[in-house]
Amino acid sequence: MVIYYPLEYALMEITNSLAADIQNAPEWFHSAISNKPRIQSLTHQLGDITYQTWDRENKDVIILIHGTGAHKKWWDPIAPLISENFSIIAPDLPGMGESDHRKEYNFKEFSEALIAILHQEKIVNSTQKIYLIGHSLGGMLLVIWLANFPIFLMGL
Repeated sequence: MVIYYPLEYALMEITNSLAADIQNAPEWFHSAISNKPRIQSLTHQLGDITYQTWDRENKDVIILIHGTGAHKKWWDPIAPLISENFSIIAPDLPGMGESDHRKEYNFKEFSEALIAILHQEKIVNSTQKIYLIGHSLGGMLLVIWLANFPIFLMGL
């Protein structure tokens, strides 16, 4: 399944002044960042994992996976725009954002962290479809998930 979201929003100009960019941002941006997610954490044997969710009703799920050195908050301006039709989950991958650091990092441990979140949110074995959106490292993790856990995924 392919989901298209037409660009119905005014573009946001990015300059070298973050303060000016935020002040001059279009209304959709201010509306999106004012839509605060629910912050969650879970205890994991290799280190705690933090994530945030928007609208955890029984809708199909989109998991937003950030890139290297990033964190769950990178999705704050985007997640509310798609949360009307989906439940959204944005994790801090292990060692990034507010998730605990670990001795080593690999795609297996990143995948296990995502699966732990799915279990905590009671999505595993539910009728909810799961879609993944990834940026950079998050995109690579999607490819690994597709190869190793195809039963979980409905789309990338």
